[in-house]
Amino acid sequence: MSFRTLLNRDAVVERKVRTHDGQGGFSVGWQEIQRARVRVRPLAAGERMSAGGMRAELTHRLYAALTFLGRRGDRVRLAPFQAGAPELVLEIDAVREPSSPHHIEVDCAERREDAAAH
Repeated sequence: MSFRTLLNRDAVVERKVRTHDGQGGFSVGWQEIQRARVRVRPLAAGERMSAGGMRAELTHRLYAALTFLGRRGDRVRLAPFQAGAPELVLEIDAVREPSSPHHIEVDCAERREDAAAH
């Protein structure tokens, strides 16, 4: 079985961008940089750790193809499995290539939609 057949979720990878507002300031928003297929795994209590010391607790690990473009500080938006369920928004904390170089592992922290918008 190919690794890619295990990637069962559609994801949108977004990066923060600053846009000049024309009055000497700027606004911060999110820009789509990639659409990718991923596999999502919630971390068990024993696997969860504080990301970067003071940062939020890691909640999920994504598995993606080597072509994944996300990096720390980006976010990943995943459509819900069921109609009416909320979209899952994850902030990327770390991206690494494991010893078997056929995929990327991405450590993430879940963000509420209202907190992710800021």
